[in-house]
Amino acid sequence: MRNTLFIFLLQISSIAFAREGVSFIVVSDLHFNDSSQVNYRVNDSIVECMNMLREEDSPEAISMNCKNIRGVVVTGDVTDDGLSTSFERFGNMYGLVGERKLKYPVYEGFGNHDGDMDGYVRQQIKQRNLSRKGLQSVSGNKLHYSWNWENIHLIQLNIYPGNEWDPACDWCKYFKTSSRDAQESLSFLKEDLQNISDKSTTPVVIFMHYGWDGFSKLWWTEAEQEAFYKTIKDFNVIGIFHGHDHGSKTYNWRGIRVFDAGSSFSGNKNTGSFMMVYIHDGQLECKIRNINEWCDINTNVY
Repeated sequence: MRNTLFIFLLQISSIAFAREGVSFIVVSDLHFNDSSQVNYRVNDSIVECMNMLREEDSPEAISMNCKNIRGVVVTGDVTDDGLSTSFERFGNMYGLVGERKLKYPVYEGFGNHDGDMDGYVRQQIKQRNLSRKGLQSVSGNKLHYSWNWENIHLIQLNIYPGNEWDPACDWCKYFKTSSRDAQESLSFLKEDLQNISDKSTTPVVIFMHYGWDGFSKLWWTEAEQEAFYKTIKDFNVIGIFHGHDHGSKTYNWRGIRVFDAGSSFSGNKNTGSFMMVYIHDGQLECKIRNINEWCDINTNVY
């Protein structure tokens, strides 16, 4: 009887371990600036909500394994203007490894609002990557990076997967600054993926600012999107997360699940949201959380 009970408990333990998986938060378009108290207050409330998830006992929090959140990934537009004072507001609230108000490690990327190639935000991300714990790989220019949570490989590509800016991007011609430049993120992606030993089975998750919603597609060309697809098509990409248009939804791009992370600060609505992600048993689950409630993610077709 003792042996039977011991085996039964081992089976329960194995099921629980398999179910535990990896949980993390994705947030986008924080738009910190040095003048708006409303923006700061809303972002502060969002961070407080993130912190409280570990203690929340709602059915949603339990089902998404919120007690074991690994970190928070930011998919661009950390600031509204690329200024040092704006990024410092982000740093003072989000920290790097859970040492500030946010109690999780942070994995931020830059977006089109975060300034030029030699601007403050990109330079600070380079510096933060020197201290960011547990990175698997960092690009030669110190901007793009990857890491592993258990057997899942995660990649931060910042604004979008590209190399030199493509002048065929008509919309980008309205913006004369180098904020539109991806700075060799596609080359980094190619190199990073080659380090995966089993490309057909290792789950890969990619983070970037632009996606394939109607607004995002204006900012990078079809040729760049095709080059990105050719780079990832033979790998087990289970999800791509982006921001930019401040919407919260999921859709498919060439058979790959894409998640639009929305925005922590929804402008004149004085509110915001983020995504709670749970990967377990080969499945990726995602729910939207705002300051007051959980929401199921909407499905859109583009």
